[in-house]
Amino acid sequence: MLFEPLPYQVAICDHLKDAEPGLWQWFMSDDFSGEQAQASKLELLKSCYRMTRESHASLYASGDTVAARLNIDLPITFYQFQSAAPQPNAALYFFDDELCVVFTGPIAELLSEDELTAVVAHEFSHHKLYTENNGEFFAAARLLSWCSDQPDCHDAYVETARRYQLHTELYADLGAAFVCEGPQCAIASLIKVNTGLKSVTVADYLAQAEEILERDDSGAKGATHPETYIRAKALNDAPKDRAQYLELVRGKLDARRLDLLDQRELARLTHNIAQAVGGDERFRDDTHQILLREYFPSFDWASVAQEQAGAAELERLATQIELLSESTHTYLTYLLLDLATADRDDNLPLLGAALHFAERLGIFKVFEPLARKDLKLKKADIADAQKMEMSRFG
Repeated sequence: MLFEPLPYQVAICDHLKDAEPGLWQWFMSDDFSGEQAQASKLELLKSCYRMTRESHASLYASGDTVAARLNIDLPITFYQFQSAAPQPNAALYFFDDELCVVFTGPIAELLSEDELTAVVAHEFSHHKLYTENNGEFFAAARLLSWCSDQPDCHDAYVETARRYQLHTELYADLGAAFVCEGPQCAIASLIKVNTGLKSVTVADYLAQAEEILERDDSGAKGATHPETYIRAKALNDAPKDRAQYLELVRGKLDARRLDLLDQRELARLTHNIAQAVGGDERFRDDTHQILLREYFPSFDWASVAQEQAGAAELERLATQIELLSESTHTYLTYLLLDLATADRDDNLPLLGAALHFAERLGIFKVFEPLARKDLKLKKADIADAQKMEMSRFG
């Protein structure tokens, strides 16, 4: 089984290096404070019971096996949180010189030995990720967390931080499957920890996950962890489809919930649609160019050769747009409406053209009612605009 950082995590690191070079260098060079680490270790001693190798030999033997499989050579310490917790769980406390995991609730009583190994592997995988590539993935996590805490933080950074955290959990799940040489124990442990059941059937839950995803493909809603059905689906399909992770977490690209990569993707699509619309010479004037420079400050029309791509380009764009959410279709509708009404002195001479493009791009069902509502038109007005446009083609 392939076990390496997920494409989303790599893409976010690359984006942050380019878009935020100053912050990136700061978080790469800002080593985890030794003083802070010592304070955290003291707090663990105060709030937890330290499980020693002598009294928990089987657990440490499992930890040693997991660490060796993940190629991590560090001391291991397991703790049990002292206060009673309603739900069993486990968490890694990150120190660069130690593998430290804290258990809460009766997790050891709930899971089989192999399932507990999967949980340990999940937590150790967090450490492996944070130390990969000289700590780049840890730097990205802290940078995004810091940005999200700022009072004027842009929504795209908040959403990116959320998705980065969700992908981090999916990466750690994949580490559990890697150590256990298959997803069964990792999925079973997820179900048991989240339900409290001592006996579960993985195949039944996978069928349930498929049923959910057939009805709801809007992506993960969790703030720190993806929903269990998403994690189970990702684990089960990981060996054959690593591209699924972004689709499972994000769902269809949604203009109301963009991360940094979505912003870039939607900007590229917007630019390509504007250029395709510019294939109609009626749009290639100063008024429309001024409008489009509100979207793209250096916007300029494509060359004649690109313009002649015409029908093939519209078909390609329609294929992309079909995969987007309804809210993104609405955004593209308003783009076309902006272009149709750029010259306010004219009596909607380009409405017919905009209707034509909406149909070619596959968003006519969204465009037509919004155009009528925003422009205060009747259905007959829309029909007249369409007829006038069709008359141009003989």
